[in-house]
Amino acid sequence: MRLDAFGVLTAEVDGQPVNLGPLKQRMLLGLLLCGAGAEIPSEELIAALWSSPPPASAGNNLRTYVYGLRRVLGKDVITGNGRPGYRFQAGGLAVDVLEFEESCRAAEAATGPDEQRAALTAAVALRRGPAFADIGESRVIAAEAARLEERWLLAVEQLRELDLRQGRAEELVGELTGLVDRHPYRERLISLLMLALYRSGRQTEALAVYRRAAATLAEELAVEPGPELTELHRSMLRQDTGLDRPAPPVATTSVRPAEIPPGSVHFTGRIRESDALTAALAAGRSSRTVPVIAVVGPAGVGKTSLVVEWSQQIAPEFPDGQIFADLRGFSAEPATGTADALRRLLWSLGVEANRVPGTVEQASALLRSMLYSKRLLMVLDNVSSAAQVAPLMPGGHGNAVVVTSRSRLGGLTARYGLQQVQLDALAENEALSLVRRIVGPRRSEAEPAAVRELALRCGHLPLALCIAAANIAEEPARSIGDYLAAYRDGIWVRALRAAGDPDRTVVAAFDLSLRRLTESQQRLLILLGLVPGPNFTADVAAALADVDLITAEDDLLRLVDAHLVRRTATARFAFHDLIREYARGRSEMVGERDRAAALTRLYAFYRDMSDVADRVLQPGALRLPMQRRIMKTDRQAAQTWFAEERDNLVAACRAGVEPEVTTRLADATAGYLWTRVDLDAWSSIAEAEAHAATATGDVQASAAAEIALARIADARCDFTAGVARYGAAVELARKARWREGEGVALGSMAALHGELGNPDLAVRQLQAARVINQEIGSRLQEGRTLLLMGAYRVDQGELDLAEDLFRQAMALIEQEGSRIGRAIILDNMAELALMRRRFDEAAGHAEEAVRICDEINHVACKISSTVALSAVHRGRGDAAAALPFAQRALAMSTTPDARDLGVALHETAEVYDALGEPVRAVEYHRAAYRLTNDAQTRWLGISHAIALGLAEARLPVSGDRPAPPDLDQALADARDCGYRGLEGAALAALAEVHGDADQAWQARKLQSESGWRTDPRLLDALVAGAEGAPRRP
Repeated sequence: MRLDAFGVLTAEVDGQPVNLGPLKQRMLLGLLLCGAGAEIPSEELIAALWSSPPPASAGNNLRTYVYGLRRVLGKDVITGNGRPGYRFQAGGLAVDVLEFEESCRAAEAATGPDEQRAALTAAVALRRGPAFADIGESRVIAAEAARLEERWLLAVEQLRELDLRQGRAEELVGELTGLVDRHPYRERLISLLMLALYRSGRQTEALAVYRRAAATLAEELAVEPGPELTELHRSMLRQDTGLDRPAPPVATTSVRPAEIPPGSVHFTGRIRESDALTAALAAGRSSRTVPVIAVVGPAGVGKTSLVVEWSQQIAPEFPDGQIFADLRGFSAEPATGTADALRRLLWSLGVEANRVPGTVEQASALLRSMLYSKRLLMVLDNVSSAAQVAPLMPGGHGNAVVVTSRSRLGGLTARYGLQQVQLDALAENEALSLVRRIVGPRRSEAEPAAVRELALRCGHLPLALCIAAANIAEEPARSIGDYLAAYRDGIWVRALRAAGDPDRTVVAAFDLSLRRLTESQQRLLILLGLVPGPNFTADVAAALADVDLITAEDDLLRLVDAHLVRRTATARFAFHDLIREYARGRSEMVGERDRAAALTRLYAFYRDMSDVADRVLQPGALRLPMQRRIMKTDRQAAQTWFAEERDNLVAACRAGVEPEVTTRLADATAGYLWTRVDLDAWSSIAEAEAHAATATGDVQASAAAEIALARIADARCDFTAGVARYGAAVELARKARWREGEGVALGSMAALHGELGNPDLAVRQLQAARVINQEIGSRLQEGRTLLLMGAYRVDQGELDLAEDLFRQAMALIEQEGSRIGRAIILDNMAELALMRRRFDEAAGHAEEAVRICDEINHVACKISSTVALSAVHRGRGDAAAALPFAQRALAMSTTPDARDLGVALHETAEVYDALGEPVRAVEYHRAAYRLTNDAQTRWLGISHAIALGLAEARLPVSGDRPAPPDLDQALADARDCGYRGLEGAALAALAEVHGDADQAWQARKLQSESGWRTDPRLLDALVAGAEGAPRRP
């Protein structure tokens, strides 16, 4: 009986065809053949037979197919009972693919060319077409078919190479022409055809074959011919006489190489990366191809050390040996050429020097042939490009190749299924452990902080850590701290050099990477060192280098490929810390004038983009005048841009390299930082703006800086300092004749007078600010002024007037399209509706305000509106529904502004009181009172004093609690400030505590006049003389 898998899967008995059954049954036979005699679990067979989720009957169907095959082929051919699986055993059955493999092995083991030629001829003749041609739907079968096709082509190439050696060039031209037509990317076939034509006296045609192949590779794959094909072409152009002579047969000696160098005594960590290498090796083996793994990363990250350590661990898995070759791709010495590398590898395998073939293609073919049936590990260290190693790839999937490189070697991915293991700096614990191992435990434990600083300043880069730690170890009398102090930023990277070894320095390692770049890429790398922040985009690179975006992206990708720059998770780019310092240290390569021009372009880019984004986010806001850049963007894109560039913008302002640009950049960035309540960053850029304005004599910018610093003081509840800052801003704005700035500063100062408990003065200043706003036609600022006036009318108990002012403010702000302004007005209107117990109206306003705040990321307004939603539910009598809103507001209250947390704490206390948990309510009231009492906000301080005093009065007397606020004092404070609403609340609290009908009557009268209504039932009961009001026992 005979079974043929080349072409259509068929079986014969005594020359007569046998029916192998339906498609799935034939596929099962193909899968078992692919297993090469190994038992394949039933689960894997089912998964391969049904690519989609298998039917419930899959197990029964599988057994049916096994039975069908046994009936045709015999029960001894398909063995196993399905637990765990089944196995194909040929026994006496003739199988073409098995015969093919045996012939290939015989060719590899042949001791002479005649024996080798006979075996290859037999192997090549077995193919009737692509293997498993009618059952290739399974991924497993398709992979095995591709492997067999590759092995057959390799056998053809080896056979025709032998034929060429024997002088049969002319008779091979026709066959090789057909093979090249069918496989136009197979460079070895192209080389053989070129040689056959050349040795047939058809040099012109041979050169034409090369030109067609080069054009095909360029047009269809965007690659150039490999080095062996290129070298053959050059040899033909110069009519190298070596091409006329067939290469002599190769003589070898039996050698089992073991070339992995010893590992480093200081090797530390890298457990995760070692596991990744092992997983990549297993994945490559499972695909029945040669595993090709690349360990890639920047200079000094420890690629070779990792591979050496790992290779020693897995060496027993490769009984035919381990080869190690340094290709010097990034080295002070010339890189190892392809021909030299092949000679080196063949020598390692025992090929005598005078027997190594003369051409790259012949040597490469010999290497593949010698390794086809081997299990050998090949380590190619310090590789510069895919072209350098492509001819070195072995045949036979029992081998494995591991390369190290500073480049990503993308060409190997497409051709060989390269698996990459990215190597970055050590984890902190690994870096500290490495330093301790070199310096010694005693010194490390004596200076733990200095060890951490050392690791940090070395960027956790192994090369830098080893050099620095070794230098420290060689000076036992010198402390680690003293060593660090001697080399501050700017010279640190140059200090990382090994004593007595001028080549072992961090700078030298980075220099080798730099030399591999084009001039424009080198220039870009150095200019990127000027970026003040931690990361950058291609747009920034284009601005720095003064090139178009596509050119900048191309150069950046080359820097990424060289591991001099890395991509971040947000598709931005960043330096390793030491590489940034290195780039800045190489600034002399571009010249002072070029650096200065690049900085100007960079800061102008930041300024213009910030201005565009700020105008989208805050239309109509106060701004310093500047020439506008016409660009279209939307709100989401603007917010994203600010969020991603925040650190760079702050760093750029702090650097203050371009003072005139700094003032505008800080001004355009302030709005975003305000909405995010990012006070530390905002404060630093405002101070930078003030310094830059003073340096340039820009009075208007000085006024803007004072306004920014005053707003920061406001957010920190330092209202006295804020008033002083606003006062200075008013004077500067008047000096600069900047009426808009004067109006904003005057109105904002009024707001702080209100916080300090002087609403009458606040309203007068707001009226003055409104006059300015109307004069200059600033609807947005007039709307803001009306909003503040309404807020203070609320404090004064004039709710009808306040509501009218809010509506006027809304009309003006909506004309300007200010989403922030609308949200803040809605929040105030929700609070007003709550005072009047209009819960549906309050809910509508607060819900819309929250939606807008989510869109624009305004934290403070969202907290206040969420508190309002809690109060709505509480006012409706559903405290359980209110609690999640109060808790949400508390969770958001992480800003430095005490007012945000104060209102959230107060509302949470009110909810717990409504839930019948008075003790817990008092805890939250006390926290709110303590917080706002320490701040300067009079209104909240009095409000929270009243709430805490009342809550304490409702509890039994206890000496364990601090004395509650004096409600009589709170009433006096409210009257002193003119807070009529709070005056009514204080009277109501006193009436409840003392059961005083007169105070209850006064409270009800005040609330009736103002429209501010608490729950009226208790007051009504007290006024009517009802008994039983809650009292302190």
